[in-house]
Amino acid sequence: LKSRQGLEQEAERALRAGLTLLPQEAALHHALGLALLRQRRASEALAELRRATELAPDDPRYLYVYGVAVHDLQAPAKGLAILESALGRFPNDPDLLTALAAYARDAGEGDKAAPYVRRLHAIEDIAAR
Repeated sequence: LKSRQGLEQEAERALRAGLTLLPQEAALHHALGLALLRQRRASEALAELRRATELAPDDPRYLYVYGVAVHDLQAPAKGLAILESALGRFPNDPDLLTALAAYARDAGEGDKAAPYVRRLHAIEDIAAR
């Protein structure tokens, strides 16, 4: 709510208060990471996003967000490795496939993007049935 009101510092305080009560709650670390990103505090944000993936390693959304953040803010190759590793564990996750396809396309690697796009289409076909 605070974030939607543009009150990022208040949102951060609320999330940190929650983490004092529930320090192992991945969702709070994830939300704090996003709040820190909106405040342009990349290194702190990446640490919180990474912590969310450690606490909830079976949540592909946390891996996706962390991989994209690492790619865009810190180290593109490392971000791609995170996304590709996550895709190995969650081969039908549309967010992971879309990110990898887009990054390959943007790098001018259409041949690398094509398999991701084919998998996305196959998932869409199955879902449409």
